[in-house]
Amino acid sequence: MDFSVVDETESSELAVSVEEQKLYSRVDGDDEDALIEQLIRAVTGEAEDITHRVFAPRQFTLTAALPLSDGILPVFPVASIESVAVGGEAIDPSLYTYSVPSSQGRYARLAAFVPSDGFPEDGMMEVVVNAGGNVPPQVVTWIKTRVSTLYEQRESHAMFNTGLKFVELGRDYATALLDPFIIHGGF
Repeated sequence: MDFSVVDETESSELAVSVEEQKLYSRVDGDDEDALIEQLIRAVTGEAEDITHRVFAPRQFTLTAALPLSDGILPVFPVASIESVAVGGEAIDPSLYTYSVPSSQGRYARLAAFVPSDGFPEDGMMEVVVNAGGNVPPQVVTWIKTRVSTLYEQRESHAMFNTGLKFVELGRDYATALLDPFIIHGGF
């Protein structure tokens, strides 16, 4: 693969909103909104690690030495290309395109960067891509279920040595929701 990830912004958007999560978890009031947001971010990251996909929308900066051999962009799904530069010089968007491959379940394919005539032939290229968004309903359910479980049992984490038992959802229910979205081999 030609590209490597050199930077990633933290998402300002959540895969599940705090309000959606509070409704699902039956939480009234705003006192623990920061905790719920923290749990949503952590659990979304866990879902991304398991599936090798980006759910919370954010930007990635990728680099590659020209010429490209395959042009595969190593994040999924790519929503758009924000900018391209070669040797620090911005490249006109009319000089490149990117493929928008299928994103269905296990058959997901990565996007590919495609230079057109007139694109520089050598140098170091930097591509900023927007990725993520459009979280599948099954993944939203997994995130809500996992956050709810962690929220409800948040005090048990601090009391492991007191004999209190932390009850985790089994693999059969919760994790199975992510199975169709796992991209085997990862990125």
